[in-house]
Amino acid sequence: DSYLDEVIVDDAGGRMFVCSDTDYCETRQAAGYRGKDAA
Repeated sequence: DSYLDEVIVDDAGGRMFVCSDTDYCETRQAAGYRGKDAA
């Protein structure tokens, strides 16, 4: 199983999500699966 960890990146409460399984997530992104907030 893979999941996204929420990481607070600044004092203003900015956040990003980090995949727990990098290989799996990179494969999914390469196949065109991207979230609406993808950078």
